[in-house]
Amino acid sequence: MRSLEGRIFGSMRRLLEVRKRCEAFAGNEMDVVDTGNPHVFGFVRRHAGDRVLALANFSEGMQKVSANAVRLYGLGYSFTDLITGDEIALKDDLRLDSYRFVWLLVR
Repeated sequence: MRSLEGRIFGSMRRLLEVRKRCEAFAGNEMDVVDTGNPHVFGFVRRHAGDRVLALANFSEGMQKVSANAVRLYGLGYSFTDLITGDEIALKDDLRLDSYRFVWLLVR
């Protein structure tokens, strides 16, 4: 699917598949968190021992979330981005490109 509609559909389907596989999204426990950045919305989801920290940049420019805030709400130093599959060992501030979001599973 090369059309814009096809790419959007494919991306949405992939997000739904990721949500289905992660127990944290199954429950109804959610807490909105203070990211320390007015352009970045964050929340934590927990269920059945899984914990996901979701962060979304709602601006046109790159934004940072302090490493301390991510560690505080994510309760860890090492994460897996559920969307990309990348392993993230947080040493510095987390940088989010424009309109990017991450779902960080604590490892």
